[in-house]
Amino acid sequence: MASTPLVEATDLGKTFAGPVPVEALRDATLTIEGGEQVAIVGPSGSGKSTLLNLLGLLTDSSAGSYRLDGLDTTGLSERQRASLRAERIGFVFQEFHLMGPRSSLENTELGLLYRRFPKRERRRRAEEALVAVGLEDRIGTKVDRLSGGERQRVAIARAIVGKPRLLLADEPTGNLDEANSMAVLDLFAALREENTAQVIVTHDPLVADHCDRRITLRYGRIESGGPR
Repeated sequence: MASTPLVEATDLGKTFAGPVPVEALRDATLTIEGGEQVAIVGPSGSGKSTLLNLLGLLTDSSAGSYRLDGLDTTGLSERQRASLRAERIGFVFQEFHLMGPRSSLENTELGLLYRRFPKRERRRRAEEALVAVGLEDRIGTKVDRLSGGERQRVAIARAIVGKPRLLLADEPTGNLDEANSMAVLDLFAALREENTAQVIVTHDPLVADHCDRRITLRYGRIESGGPR
C-alpha cells in the first residue's frame, strides 16, 4: 500500500483583500513525500513566499485544501494551527529573525517555546541542535557577535531543534558565500535521514540543483513540477 504524502495541496489559492484584490496564488496542486527535498523557484512576485506561508500555516488559504501528514488543515482554529506548527513544522526565514542580545542557545531554545518541555530538556535539545550545525564553540555567544554564516546556522538549529516533519526555508543561502551555502546544503542533506521533508524557496541554481525536484511558479500558478 502506498504511503500517504506528507504534503497534499489541492487547488490551493490565496487572494489578498484590498481596493484591488491581489490573487497571489491560484490552483496550486502538489504533493511532497517524507524525506523529499523540493526547490520552489520562479521570478519575484510569482507566489513563492505565499505558497511557503500557506504550507507553514502562517496564513490561511482563500481556496482549495491542504493536508499535512494526513491531517486536513482546512477550518483549523489559530490555536490549532499554532500547535501544529510547533509540533511538525520548522522555519528558516530569509532575515533569520534572531534575538541579537541573546545567546545562540537561547535563540535555539525558542524553537521549543510552545512544546512544554522542561527547561533542562529544552536546553539539552538546543545544545544538540547547535552541535549538529557545527556551533558547539558558539553555544553561549550572543548572536549579534556572530558572522552571517554562523547566524544562519543558529536559525537552522532553531528550525530543527523540534525534529519537524516539514522544514520550510526562504532563501536560506541568500546572504552566504559559496562555501557557507554548501555547508547549509550539507546540513539539509543530513535531515533527510530523519525523513524530514524540505521545501526551499531559492533563486540560487546551486541550491535548486541539489534538490530532488523543483516546482516552478509564474504569475501565481505552478508552471511545472507540482503533482507527482
